[in-house]
Amino acid sequence: MGEPSGSYILSLFYLFTENLAFKITINKYGRIFKGFKITDISQMMANMWLLSTAIFFTQILLAKFRKGMCMGAKDMTENYLEAYNDVFADIVNGLLFDGKKIVNPSQLRQGRERAVYKTDGELHEEKRDISKYWKRKRVCISVYGIENQTRIDSAMPLRIIGYDGASYREQALKGAQKKKYPVITLILYFGTDRPWKKPLKLSDCMDISEELRPYFSDYRLNVFNVAFLPEETIKKFTSDFRIVADYFSQVRKNKGYVPSKATMKHVDAVLKLMSVMTGDHRFEEAQREGEVRNMCEVMDRIEQRGIQKGIQKGIQKGRMDTLVSLVKDGFLAESVAAKQAKMSDAEFEKLLQG
Repeated sequence: MGEPSGSYILSLFYLFTENLAFKITINKYGRIFKGFKITDISQMMANMWLLSTAIFFTQILLAKFRKGMCMGAKDMTENYLEAYNDVFADIVNGLLFDGKKIVNPSQLRQGRERAVYKTDGELHEEKRDISKYWKRKRVCISVYGIENQTRIDSAMPLRIIGYDGASYREQALKGAQKKKYPVITLILYFGTDRPWKKPLKLSDCMDISEELRPYFSDYRLNVFNVAFLPEETIKKFTSDFRIVADYFSQVRKNKGYVPSKATMKHVDAVLKLMSVMTGDHRFEEAQREGEVRNMCEVMDRIEQRGIQKGIQKGIQKGRMDTLVSLVKDGFLAESVAAKQAKMSDAEFEKLLQG
């Protein structure tokens, strides 16, 4: 009886192996071993096994990577506008320095949004939304981290102390010879129902006895309620962030929005941020039909799409119902709707409440 052929040996491996990737490899490339002797293919078999195993685990890692990318897509969209130096500097100047041009966009450098440190023999990572280094006159460096929020997070002080602590730990590990810099984190809250009143400090998250309170190191948050900012503060913004802040302020106060004709610099970033923060993708979709330059054009396009959609669903709902719906959704001011309905503001208000 002769020595078994290479194809026979491959068949046995195929039947008894549990390595699915190896089976696929045999199916695809096994024909090249026809006529080979077993002594000729031993090394090839070992290489195929290693290769197929590597492919198998690579596919697993790629699947996990793609899942992580999808989960991070929302965060990336939220931070898209504020990542521009002119917008970032404008937010800091408007909220911290009363609109004075203290931070110049040219002085900002991209900071490390991931702080990595080693403890107990393991690597740990803290990730913040946006981080910028402010280098001024080569004297000091400050980091401003901006965290976007659409809901009140009761654990926010614990998160922020973790972010900031990781940044300080990273500085400490660089050695005593390196000059240290302060870390300042701003939290932008976009909620319109109620302002963020608590938690504003670490002690708001826990029960501390009066005996221990004098020894407790509290940690204060810098929370800014965008929708509740005074009008004079909003007017001090000079970047596209003024348009965003104005929208949330109007919706909170008036339950409607009268758009501005101010030209947007970062149109795509503004509309994507608005879509994410409001949960309404019509903002982002408005530019798909052509270029838009300001919020007037955006809202006109949204209004027309809303009317056309209402017509498609059934014109029987009537023009008045369509106008009422647009006002309640915050896409049409009551005064504009009343004019379209050829009614006084008081008459349309009654219709809206009825």
